Amino acid sequence: MGKDKAAALTSLSKPALLLSILYVVSGVTSLWAFSLTGFRMITLPVLAIWGFAASGGLWMKKRWGRWFALFLFVPHVVQAVSLLWSYLLLMGSQLVANSMMLVLLLGAYVIILTLSTYLLLRTKTDSE
Repeated sequence: MGKDKAAALTSLSKPALLLSILYVVSGVTSLWAFSLTGFRMITLPVLAIWGFAASGGLWMKKRWGRWFALFLFVPHVVQAVSLLWSYLLLMGSQLVANSMMLVLLLGAYVIILTLSTYLLLRTKTDSE
């Protein structure tokens, strides 16, 4: 087996690596937010656990991990956009520096998640 082929089999594509990291970070923050809500928002730990599973599947280069990550795109974006929208409605014109940082981070998360999912869709896997 050639050196290039071995490196291609062991390396993770950049969109898969980015999505894997995003799902782990999102999962950790979702579990933290779940404790802040008094353990009431059950969607937070469910999406966190599914995100950890998708991240593991992407990291191990499993075919189901790729499809699971693509499937999880919609719930993660819906959750982030609804949180962003409700926060903007709650704060209105009273946005201060700390809350503006949260708005910018949520917006950046949605943009990076969308771009990396799009790039993951465009990449070919070894089995295809």
